[in-house]
Amino acid sequence: KDEDPRIMRRAFETLVMIVRNAAMNPDEEKYRRIRVTNRLFKERVGRFKEGIEFMELCGFKREERSEFLSLSTRDADILR
Repeated sequence: KDEDPRIMRRAFETLVMIVRNAAMNPDEEKYRRIRVTNRLFKERVGRFKEGIEFMELCGFKREERSEFLSLSTRDADILR
C-alpha cells in the first residue's frame, strides 16, 4: 500500500534533522542516541523499515540489549 506523500515527507524531514543534528553536534550524546521506542520517532520514522535502514547507512547502530540506535563520535564527524 502506498503511503501518503505527507507522511513520507515528514519521515524524510525527520531523518534529515536527526542526521544533521548528529553531524553538527558530534560531541553531544543527545543527538547521537535515538530511543527507537520514543512515540514521535516510531510515528515518523521507526514504523518504516527503510527509515531504520537509512539511519544504519548513516552509521547508527543498534545498541546491544537496548532500545537505542547510537552513532559514535567518530562516525558523527564523518557525516560532516
